This record gives sequence, C-alpha cells and structure tokens, in this order.
Amino acid sequence: MKAKGLRLLALLVLSTLLSGCWDALPVERRAFVTALGVDWLPEPPHYNVTIVHPLMDERRARENRVLTIRANSVSEALTVWNHTNGQHLSLAVLGTLVIGEDAAKQALSPVINDLCSYPDLRLGAYVIVTRGTAQELLSVQPPAHQLIAVHLRSLLDRAIFRRDAPHSTISEFTTHMMTPGMDAITALVSPIGTLDRRQAGKQAAAAEPDGQQAGGGGGGGGGNGGEAAPQEDVQVIGAAIWQGDKVVETLTLPEAQFVYLAMGKANRLMVNVMFPPDERLFPKQSAMVLSMESVTANWSLEMVQEVPHYTLRLQVRLSLHNYAGDVDLSKKDNSALLEKMIGDVLRQNTLQAVQKVAATGGDPLRLGQLMRRQYPELWNSKEWRNKIQTAQFTVKAEAQIRNIGLELLRLEPVDK
Repeated sequence: MKAKGLRLLALLVLSTLLSGCWDALPVERRAFVTALGVDWLPEPPHYNVTIVHPLMDERRARENRVLTIRANSVSEALTVWNHTNGQHLSLAVLGTLVIGEDAAKQALSPVINDLCSYPDLRLGAYVIVTRGTAQELLSVQPPAHQLIAVHLRSLLDRAIFRRDAPHSTISEFTTHMMTPGMDAITALVSPIGTLDRRQAGKQAAAAEPDGQQAGGGGGGGGGNGGEAAPQEDVQVIGAAIWQGDKVVETLTLPEAQFVYLAMGKANRLMVNVMFPPDERLFPKQSAMVLSMESVTANWSLEMVQEVPHYTLRLQVRLSLHNYAGDVDLSKKDNSALLEKMIGDVLRQNTLQAVQKVAATGGDPLRLGQLMRRQYPELWNSKEWRNKIQTAQFTVKAEAQIRNIGLELLRLEPVDK
C-alpha cells in the first residue's frame, strides 16, 4: 500500500513536468528577418528602418517582403512592426546589418544597444556600410531571383576569399567599438546597374536617344527613356573607417587593400599595382596584378620624445599574373631586381594608406593596443586620438616571387 502511494505521488509530480512548451510560437507566426537596414533622416523621427524577411506563403508573388518604418529608434520601429503585422519578429537568422551613409556618421551605439536587447540576435551577422541609403540597397533585385540578404552575404564571402573586404560581424564590431585602442573597419558597398555585360549592353542601347524612342521631344510623357535602369547588383567599392561608433573616413578599394596588407589580412589578395618606367624591366609604365599568397605583418613601437614611432615589416610571398615586359625573369638577377621593385611599390602604397587612416584618428590597425601593452605608463585613452594623428610611420617590405608567368583568363560565352 505504501509503495502504491509512492508511485501515485511520483506520477503526480511528473505530470507537472509534462505541460509542454507553453510559450512556444509556431513558425507561421514568426517573421525571420534576413537583413536589416538603418538610415538617418535630418528631421525627427530620425531613423528609417528597413526590414527584409522571406514570405512563407506558397502562393507568394515575390520572395521577399521589404518594409520601411520611420521611428525614433530601431527598437521602436521593430515594436511597431510586431504590433501591425501580427507576427513575432525574430533576428535569429539575421544575415547582414546595412548602415546607410548618413546613419554611419551618427552615433551607432543606440542602434547596437536596441539590437542587443533581442536575446535571439545573431551576433555573426555581417555589418556593412553602403553608399546612399540602406533602403536603396535592400531594394536591389539581384539576378537569377536571389534573395538580397543571401546575395549580400555571398558577395562578402566572395570578397573575403579575395581578401577585398574581411568581414566584420556584429560581435567583432561591438568589441572594436567598446575596447580602447582599436576601432572597426567594415566593407563599403554600393548598388550598381548590373554585372552582366550583355544585359548592360542592352540597357545602354535602350538608353541612347536614337530619335525613335524619344517620342519626338514634344514634352509629353508616356516614354521610359528618361527613367534610370533598375539596380540589379551590388559591388564592394572600398572600406569604412570607424572612430568609436561613427564613420570618419572611407577608403577606395585599392587603399583598403593596402590597409588589409598592413593588418596582415591579405592572404590571397589580388592587388593591381602600377610600376614607374624603368629601362631594365619596364620600358614604359606598366600595371601588374600581384597575387598575395602569404603575408606577414609585424609592427613595432618606439617612443621618441613622447611621440610614437611605428615600424611595419612586411614579408610578402606572391605570384605574378600578367608581366608585360620582355625580360627573362627566370634569371636570378632579373627576378631579384623585380622583387626589389615590387617591395618598393608595396612599401610606398602601404605607407600612404596607413598615414591616411592615422590622420583620421581612427585605429583599425589596433596600434593603441600595442602602445597599451608596451608603454602602459604613457597610455591615455582620452588623448589617444590626437596621439595617433601625430605618430610617425616607417614601412619596410620584402617581396618573394613564388611563380612567374601566370595568367588568369575569364571564361564566359562570347556573342551568345
């Protein structure tokens, strides 16, 4: 009898654990945001938040739903979206956080704080800055019916493989924003018409005023000749340099590549460099594509009269892709001369890129961390911005050619 009572008591206790997921939400009631855009407007409410999420309806006419909400904060915009759509917004699969050009010049910490208040925020989402507005970028319709969020992430992954734009996730961006002695650097992208040459040719032909499509020039409407071609693709055009939670400078893609070289993140980087005329190797000015197979960047610091003097030693192992000269580079003397010339060009371009970044007061190279470790008694986070602007830099570069005479060919159908 006693054993039966214990079994009954155990059943009663266990039954309280079988209530199931009382707070679970079915997938149909969730909206999984794949991309989020933030723009800044001069008049209040200041934030223009663009939300992209895939449509789950099987009878959908399009893949994505793009909504823009104007609000006083990102948190308010997401709350308004929840109340008006009857679905629970989720950031668990967020792929990219797109910051508009004007929004990047404002303090971004309130945006990050609002996003981090969501417990399911995907910290591995990429942070990028776009020319123009994030709304324009997220309204791009990529070719082959790709999702814009997937297309952006794939673009950055391809850029990462080429080291054109080493990714910066929300986690990494927040760490660099909050830690003294370092700043963030993010990819800078821009929407473009199309990357398809055949489609671009058709658009250019359609845009030409040939008289037949101009409608006689009588001032009446009805024609599409004056409308801009729809944006169909996105390209990486450089990098954005942050100082804390604000963008202070943008770099072109060549400048960004040499900054990545100074950061030691240039493995597999394809660099297009210009050599001055030289009778020994280049009778005329010559451009060459260099493939960085391995890069070692070592920074050292010496304080001279309280002014930081940084020295960067680059060791680069590379391959040549399109040498246009007529000198036999298989000979040791000729290859050694070319290696010296490549080292000089890399040194000059890297020094110019580093000096441009330092002049902004931003520190994506983490030079402040080196000073904190090596000279802790001289470190002052409040004066560091001024300190790095007056810093002196020296770059030494050694190049080693691994392969000579390589050439890359682009395979694509011609006149098809």
